[in-house]
Parts: sequence; C-alpha cells; structure tokens
Amino acid sequence: MKTKTLRFRMMVLFCTIVSVMLVASYLAFWGLLAHAIPTQLNHQLQETGRLLIADVAAEPEARDIERLDIPGEFFELLDPDGHVLQRSRNLPAPIHLKPIDPAARHSTFQVGDIEGEQTVRVAIIPFEQGNQKRFLAVAIPTFGTNRLLDTFGQIVLILFPISLLLTAGISMIYVGRSLAPITELTRHAASMARRVTQSHGFWEPLPVATPHDELGQLAETFNDLFRGVDSAVGQLRQFVTDASHELRTPIAVLHGRNGAFAVQTAHGRGIPENPRHL
Repeated sequence: MKTKTLRFRMMVLFCTIVSVMLVASYLAFWGLLAHAIPTQLNHQLQETGRLLIADVAAEPEARDIERLDIPGEFFELLDPDGHVLQRSRNLPAPIHLKPIDPAARHSTFQVGDIEGEQTVRVAIIPFEQGNQKRFLAVAIPTFGTNRLLDTFGQIVLILFPISLLLTAGISMIYVGRSLAPITELTRHAASMARRVTQSHGFWEPLPVATPHDELGQLAETFNDLFRGVDSAVGQLRQFVTDASHELRTPIAVLHGRNGAFAVQTAHGRGIPENPRHL
C-alpha cells in the first residue's frame, strides 16, 4: 500500500475537522431555527386570540367568530368537550385537533389539519364567556414554516460541498506554504549528501527562515549535526594524509631493500646472514 504524503494527510485532517464543524454548525442553526419559528408562531397566535377574546367574552350571544374571514387565519369557538360552537367563514370544515383538557387554565399549542390536506398550527386559549368556560382555537397554516425549513435544508446541501471544496483549496495552499521550509531543508540536505566525498568539504548552513519555531529549531539542530560531521570528516582526512606522509619513507626503504634482494637473487647469491648488510 502506497504511503500518503504528509501534505495529503494534513489536508485530509484539516478538511475532516472543518467538515465536522460545518455539519455541527448547520445542525445547530437548523435546530435553533426549527425551535424559534414555532415559538414565534405561538406568540403570534396567542396575541391574536387575546384581542379576539376581549370582544367575544363581552357579547356571549354574538356570532362574531362566524363573521371572520381573515386570509391565512382560522378561528373556532369550542366548548370544554371539544364541540365546535362557531367557526370562521373561511373554514370549509372543522379543524382536526387532539382532545382538549377541559381543566386547562393556560394556552396550549398543537398541530392540526383541515380536511387532512392543510396542516395548521393551533393555539387553544381558555377563557370565560358569561358563566361558561370556552376555548378559542386560533390557527395559521404551517406551509410557510415548512417551506422555510426545506429551503434552508436545500441551501445547506448546496453550501456544504462548496464549503468543502473551498476548505480543500485553502488547506492545500496553507499546508503547501507551511511545508515549504521542510522541502527546502530536504533539498539542501540532499545537496550536501551528494558532496560528502568531496575533498574541500560539504557543509553549508541550512536556511533558517523562522528561528523561533519548530522548523527553525530543526534547521539549527541539523546545522549543528552537519557541522560536527564535516569537522569529523575533515579530521579523518587529515589523519589519512598524515599517516600517508609518515609511512612514505618506511615504504620507500622496504621497496629499496626488496629491489636489492631481487638483484642478488638474480646473480645466484644467497641470502646474507645479516640482512642489515644489504
């Protein structure tokens, strides 16, 4: 298996971290949006209902709810058993709701539907009409809310791959610039390695772009190492040179004696008893 380069691994790590952060950010924002929108709708429904309750409670015999025809808003007047007493003119059928708690003293909120086709968010507000307890159901369609969340999801699906591509490009540039000093150190060290057998020495100081960071300290360490190696190689060369000079005279003497011995052997003479007479 081919080992991936350090640049590739750093880029993958950088992109992975950024992608996880982007996903977490998008999910958190989507969660906040999904919570904030219903909260705002609940507040709007409650405020609308309170304004209407003030008129309905003051005239128990009036049929004000049935005369309402506000686009995008639906109203129902309910008894404690959930029976519809009045409904606004723009409601073609009663709103399908969950059972109502007759003892409820505060507003409750739920999601219902009209004829199983249109989904609405409903605020059910208890109040007193004369001596009887009544509930006012105020509803608005959730189509806009769902469309907003769907639009946000589509935007995220478009932005996420674009963000990853931008992250990959930026990380490639950043990692390349970060590793450029290492590339220069490697090139310089390889150049010195090719010159290590040359007699005039091979060491040249490695470039130190930023002396206070890790790469600068690494370059300084290599400079100390190569300086020591160059000094040791120089001392070894000097030792070989001195040894060659010291051995030159004894070798010349031995060479001469060997020559004389060869001459005597050629004339049929034996080896003298005292070789020092040669």
